[in-house]
Amino acid sequence: MTKPALLISAWAIPAALLTGSCTPAHAAERMSAAHSSIQADEASRHVHALADDSFEGREGGSRGGRAAGAYIVAALEKLAVEPAGDNGTFFQSFGGMRNILALVPGSDPGVARELVVIGAHYDHVGYGNASNSYGPTGYIHNGADDNASGVAGLLELAEAIGHLPGRPRRPILIAFWDGEEKGLLGSYHFLRVRPAASRSCRGSRRTRS
Repeated sequence: MTKPALLISAWAIPAALLTGSCTPAHAAERMSAAHSSIQADEASRHVHALADDSFEGREGGSRGGRAAGAYIVAALEKLAVEPAGDNGTFFQSFGGMRNILALVPGSDPGVARELVVIGAHYDHVGYGNASNSYGPTGYIHNGADDNASGVAGLLELAEAIGHLPGRPRRPILIAFWDGEEKGLLGSYHFLRVRPAASRSCRGSRRTRS
């Protein structure tokens, strides 16, 4: 699978997500900071790191996949997000693979059950096989656009959220799925087994913010 690179802008974050708790001047300043935090060179650095041969194509459950997960968690630990995985960690484990979940708490109790989920898968096909590769198999498939670019965009968006004028009205779950190339396994597991950090939003209806 090939996906286009993800292009994002802090200005695209809906105003309905914000609390409106600061003055217009301060809000404009923080929005400008959020916008400025999204840097092409930072996104490119993430793409190059995740698509490097050292991660061996990031196949779900492989040593390269686990190393890629550790890289993403290290990046999240520098941002204003909370772990939302199992037992107070960023990881949600399943079948030898690991989703990575981070939460930005909402500010409005009235919409606390309306969880906004923003996600991208971080696994790829490893060394490739006849069922998942159009190229020669047995060689590292780097997956820069499938989906290191999406992960890079999501990390940049997570950073921008931390610069917004106030906390979002609704809680935002930032999810990096594992096992997508094996049949959407990570996102399916999350829907079946919600970790405690996001369980308070169970039963939430879909909403447009």
